[in-house]
Amino acid sequence: MIQQGTKQWVIQGQLLQRMLSAENDQKLQTGSFHVGTMPWLLEIYPNSSGEFGINLRNLEMPSTWEYVRIRSTISIIELLVQQTSITKYASGEGIKWGSKVLSFQEAQNAQPTRLTFTATINILEIKLKEVKNENENDPNPMMDTILYQHDQIIA
Repeated sequence: MIQQGTKQWVIQGQLLQRMLSAENDQKLQTGSFHVGTMPWLLEIYPNSSGEFGINLRNLEMPSTWEYVRIRSTISIIELLVQQTSITKYASGEGIKWGSKVLSFQEAQNAQPTRLTFTATINILEIKLKEVKNENENDPNPMMDTILYQHDQIIA
């Protein structure tokens, strides 16, 4: 299973102009890309509080998984901004770029000729839904629910 993936999205020309003149919550998004068995997408939009919104969204997770914990790094190369976070996702959830990372006005004022968005996802842990073992003689009635763990997670 692939435990890391990167999506790079270069926006330029008319699409860049459309993005920089977008109304609040008017989104642009990538096509889906896979990390492991899961499809993800990146959404970009100005939000109502004047910030530059970026949302990394998990589109589907295997039904036997309770959650996946990831480390994501999202950057805009030309504007020299980057955010890294560790997040626990359940199916269909997303993570938004932290508040106050970049205002939409700053992005417009930079007058870029292109913007390169890079999203890197590292899968740190996959937890299965708990399944009760029906064998009454088993000293451990619950199956091990950690399918994969990259490194120690400090809760």
